[in-house]
Amino acid sequence: MIYITVAVIVAVFVIIFFAAATGSGGSSSSGGGFFWGTHFEDAARRAGRRGENFAAQTIGRIMREGDRMFTNVCIEVDGRKTELDIVIVNKYG
Repeated sequence: MIYITVAVIVAVFVIIFFAAATGSGGSSSSGGGFFWGTHFEDAARRAGRRGENFAAQTIGRIMREGDRMFTNVCIEVDGRKTELDIVIVNKYG
């Protein structure tokens, strides 16, 4: 079970860092939008949001008592800002 947890967390971090490195994220003014709140959400942004939600729900199902999940954690490393979609903290770290 711990291997699945670690694999899911690693996959989430790989996706986050790949997205940060390539500058993906889309623009709300691009085509193929979906009405979300007061603006149009492009397909890439919508897919990213759905992926984050799916990952959080999946990880949430395998968390143990005492584990804590933090979402959308903003950090700065070497003067560069980024956001971690999901961070899990437990008694092991």
